[in-house]
Amino acid sequence: MTDNGCTVSDGTSNGKYYIYFRAVPAGSYKVGVSGFNNTDYSLVPADGSFEIKRREITVSGWNWSDGTDAGNGVYSFVYNGRTFTLTPVASGLVGEESVTLTVSNNTGVNATNYIARASLDESVYTNYKMTAVTQHWTITKKEIGITWTLDGKDSFELIYDGTNHTITAEATGVVSGDETGITLGGNVTEKSAGSYTAEATAVSNGNYKLPSDVTKSWTIKQRAVVLAWKLDGENKLAVEYDSAVHGVSASVTNVATGDSLAVILTGDATATVKGAYKACVRNYGDGQFELHFG
Repeated sequence: MTDNGCTVSDGTSNGKYYIYFRAVPAGSYKVGVSGFNNTDYSLVPADGSFEIKRREITVSGWNWSDGTDAGNGVYSFVYNGRTFTLTPVASGLVGEESVTLTVSNNTGVNATNYIARASLDESVYTNYKMTAVTQHWTITKKEIGITWTLDGKDSFELIYDGTNHTITAEATGVVSGDETGITLGGNVTEKSAGSYTAEATAVSNGNYKLPSDVTKSWTIKQRAVVLAWKLDGENKLAVEYDSAVHGVSASVTNVATGDSLAVILTGDATATVKGAYKACVRNYGDGQFELHFG
């Protein structure tokens, strides 16, 4: 006889009959015995029930893969442009049986925090039960490098020339295909002679972060100009007395295009009588130049 998946068999031992009811799947079973084919005996009808409870399984860990590398038990990764996937590992199953758990939020590409969830569809896997579990995991931002250039060159000291000069920064170590710009602050574009510092303040792509060193120093040096003296408009510094007024003048060369320097003389700029005189340059510009005497 069978009933709801049960099988019934008999046997003899010491003049007794044993009736076995067997079932494998989880479930509630009801059995009954109403008689048997033996006219020498009578049987009082009897029934009973038993239950095979669902086996409880758990998630013992999570495997991970990004399509290139793989492992288990790691829940923090660095952004690399690939898709990370966490796969739950079910334990407590009978023999070689397997189940496919329902998972969500277990894949990600971008740098952020995730909470993966795994559960069992008990309507499909009727022999098992499982309490849904979650696992926190993270993809952290990738740190970039910075390549600095001044006017497109790898040189950070130049001489004043009357034009603007601009420092730029390019992100390195970026995943192929990602667009990543760097926002700069501080002294980015300057014209005058001086010492300057530019600073990287932000990265445009949220999957990246700045390194610890975000500043770059650069310098515009004063331009060297040459001072030339003339007496009475000629390249000489002495003249014989002739009762006339003689005057000394000074001029500068190597001035940047578009600039003009006013040279102001003090001391003995003019003289008439015989003697030794001394003229001085009091002012020759606006701080962009250094004076060399010719």
